[in-house]
Amino acid sequence: MGRPAKSGKALRKERIFEEALRLMDEGGEPAVTFRELANRLGVTAMAVKHHVGSRKELFQQLIARAFEGTADVPEELSGRAALLHTLEGYCERVIAHPVLMQSILASPDLMPEQLHSLTEQIRSYVSSLLSDESEVEIVVGLIADYTHGFATSVATYRGGSDDTEGLRLEDYRRGLEWVLGKLS
Repeated sequence: MGRPAKSGKALRKERIFEEALRLMDEGGEPAVTFRELANRLGVTAMAVKHHVGSRKELFQQLIARAFEGTADVPEELSGRAALLHTLEGYCERVIAHPVLMQSILASPDLMPEQLHSLTEQIRSYVSSLLSDESEVEIVVGLIADYTHGFATSVATYRGGSDDTEGLRLEDYRRGLEWVLGKLS
């Protein structure tokens, strides 16, 4: 049994993750400290650490939660629609929390297992379309590199000096549709 929180509210991992994501979206990865989390949650820094472990473990859990379900495809979708659903879901998560992608780029070991399975989904789809096996890995590489390039661009965008918007999901979809159209 731990000490009661200063605020009187029970400290749960869910609250910690919500606040950590809010801090990350507001101020980037450096803004997420146990001290600031404790301050915002009305508890001690040790209480936060007790629930989430080390700072690296906190980030691993945040990333895993943010990308949870990315590879899940509704039963009614198959083939191209399933692939689009999966890859767009991945990009939506990157757009929602670009700092998480920055964390993964800085420490690739933070990438959760569910994101590794995306490449297998791409390979499965491409294999179903191409009869020449030697072309499958080339096309899988193109789609994976295009998707990583989009994610990296979103993660590193710092805002334009002329109020230009960053990349949007529609931008990604347009390029992916072009690539997939070449396979048909």
